[in-house]
Amino acid sequence: MYGILVCLFTLVGCGSSNILLSPLPDNIKSIEGYASIKISSKDRTARSKFTFLFRLPDQGWIEVCNFLGTTLYQIVIDGEEAYFVIPSKKAYWHGPEEEIIDVFLGFQLSLNDIISLLFGLWDRPVVTKEIRPADTGWRLDKDRKGRIAAGRREKFSFQVEKFIEKTAFALVLNYKHPYRQGQIRVLRMNVNSPIRPDIFDKTFLKRFQQKTWFEIQGMLNGDR
Repeated sequence: MYGILVCLFTLVGCGSSNILLSPLPDNIKSIEGYASIKISSKDRTARSKFTFLFRLPDQGWIEVCNFLGTTLYQIVIDGEEAYFVIPSKKAYWHGPEEEIIDVFLGFQLSLNDIISLLFGLWDRPVVTKEIRPADTGWRLDKDRKGRIAAGRREKFSFQVEKFIEKTAFALVLNYKHPYRQGQIRVLRMNVNSPIRPDIFDKTFLKRFQQKTWFEIQGMLNGDR
């Protein structure tokens, strides 16, 4: 499960000036990379970095680290199953996908939403609990090149401040809600790289203890 980190941090340290480290294929099957995130509210601002792997249509793996490189937590989404994992405590929470992503972004979004927001893949077919278009509920705005540059759903809105080269991929994505706002900046990424077949194998959870969300919150806050 952790092998992807070695690869991604190697890419980050390679000194290349390019963000996209692979040719852009016609058919995107997977996207992996490294990014920073900043979330601000009225009282505080939190910054961290994260690695990500998305295998379309419905698998995602995210590891969030502080700026010293220490792992804070991991998110594993495999179809309809979602887990919030704290490796240092050998603990995890098995909960609703959107609630788990809320911890990461500060808003309740689905994995499909994240992939669409970051990579402009709004029109792809998606299999979820209910078969529906990827952009259900979203009002989207395009730029002169036909790329999705901004959008909103209910009280949540986003804007792509900058794209990666000539692609529809966001380099800098800003998003906000009445109570919080955030910014994601992609640092490095690859498309359709070889993926270990066991990357989404969840047998490691047998060595971990399942916790309630209240217990997980205590661990994140350093209470236990």
